[in-house]
Amino acid sequence: MAKQKRPIAVWKEPVKIPTLIIDVKTKVINVNANPTYFLAIVPASDAVGKDADALLTAEALVKTRTVGLAADRDIKLNVVRTDVFDWMAFIQSLADHAKDYDTAIAIIQAAGFGVKVNGVRIKAPFALTNKKGAKGVAVIKMKKVKAVKGLTTYEWRYSTDAGLTWIPLLSGSVANNLIEGLTSGATIIAQGRAIADKIASAWMAESLLVA
Repeated sequence: MAKQKRPIAVWKEPVKIPTLIIDVKTKVINVNANPTYFLAIVPASDAVGKDADALLTAEALVKTRTVGLAADRDIKLNVVRTDVFDWMAFIQSLADHAKDYDTAIAIIQAAGFGVKVNGVRIKAPFALTNKKGAKGVAVIKMKKVKAVKGLTTYEWRYSTDAGLTWIPLLSGSVANNLIEGLTSGATIIAQGRAIADKIASAWMAESLLVA
């Protein structure tokens, strides 16, 4: 008997707290960009964002080496981790009740979580990576979207302040782009969306530690 194909939401938890914070903030951006799926998500995205900000503040205070601050930071870390796992459970339930297999995968990926089916990871529709052999250059790629009439346009933007402000990049008909002139060691969030037949997809976001 063939195994049932059930998409499972997965999260590769970052080891370093600053990386975890930016990962969570990226998921908040993705959730907010997809209200059709996540309008009633629990906990609310505003609450998760505030918890991530509280952890960011607590992590900064730990560097002062004041006694007791590390314990407080760890409490806030556990709150954020619980938020993410609660989101995974909520999103998994949405996926399990989706109308079909493809929609189940789309729901999970829309929030920025990974997907596995029978232990095999499904390729994400949006990727942000460092360009091999280059410093301060990132590569963004999207899954191609075919238009019925004319060409698909891909729009791109990125943020160096966790999504508070966005820097637009040149749009075009190719499903990839470069972000150049970045600072090595900085963390960025990049977004992309496709416009086909005058219909724009939701923005998709990923974060990256710049090489």
